Amino acid sequence: MSQLRRTLLTLLPAIALLAGCKSSPPKSYYLYTTDLAVVWIECTTVGNRIEGNMWVDEMDRFDNGEINGDIKNIKLPFDAELEGETLRVIRKADPTSKDPQIYAQMGTLKGDTLTLDEMQFHLASRVECFEASRKLFTRAHDTAKAIRAKKQDAQAK
Repeated sequence: MSQLRRTLLTLLPAIALLAGCKSSPPKSYYLYTTDLAVVWIECTTVGNRIEGNMWVDEMDRFDNGEINGDIKNIKLPFDAELEGETLRVIRKADPTSKDPQIYAQMGTLKGDTLTLDEMQFHLASRVECFEASRKLFTRAHDTAKAIRAKKQDAQAK
């Protein structure tokens, strides 16, 4: 009987801990990519309310429009409401900006596809989102390296 009592006493704190835990809603990830940008959304949905962040990684450009090999990245927190397939997204421009203006965007969520403006995001894993960003950073690094080599060749002549 003492073995059973010890087992129960060992399990009681774990059961009490689990009883007090509240599980958070699962996160969803949506990904949109181009040759020059990666945009991904990390969000949670509770009922028809969606909260999350939009992450934008974009190759920066010189004033003349040429790619300079740097990456601009922005995190945009947002709230959204879903009515059927219609999505109303409310977000601030850039959290680092002093512009307090709030922007509203309309979109749709149909199955695994989220559409905002002309961007069609597809449901993805967190790993896929990070991998897409990593590939963009690698392209930017390679571009910067090529720009430096081109400048060194021009200076050598």
